[in-house]
Amino acid sequence: RYYLLNMHRYPILTKKTGLEEHLTWQLKFIEHTEHEFEIGQFIIGNLNRDGFLEVEDDVIATQTNAEPETVQKVLATIQDMDPPGVAARNIKECLLLQLSHLKLSESTASEIVREQLNFLETRNYAAIVKATRHSLREVLSAVDVITALNPHPGRAFSDEEPHYIIPDVYVYK
Repeated sequence: RYYLLNMHRYPILTKKTGLEEHLTWQLKFIEHTEHEFEIGQFIIGNLNRDGFLEVEDDVIATQTNAEPETVQKVLATIQDMDPPGVAARNIKECLLLQLSHLKLSESTASEIVREQLNFLETRNYAAIVKATRHSLREVLSAVDVITALNPHPGRAFSDEEPHYIIPDVYVYK
């Protein structure tokens, strides 16, 4: 005999995995020393909700009693984890990490992010074409790649629900 359970009578509670839990889970599967694991935990614990690292390398080294080379090694390991771009210090580094993950480190998109980010922010494609000496078509293709990247990789793991603001008054010209 088979019995069909009414799933509404047996609700299942689920919780979305946070960024810290997701990264710690990945860190457990990487071969490292206990001290390197502690450094990794410290780095992961100092990421903001966007996934950006909020402390400098020398602070990490001091707080974890580690050599700067060890900190760099562990940080590189975390930056290689999912989601791509995590543990970057700023948007530029975040985008470059994602392009590297896509094997596009030597692409026009990487060149634009590295050297022409200010023109990209203002959508001054003519200045990018002039500075990089690439065709407009190539620049626009690279911009498509860049805009498909996630500048806030940690937000996908945020359990915060968006709060929509409804204005009391609308002003029309």
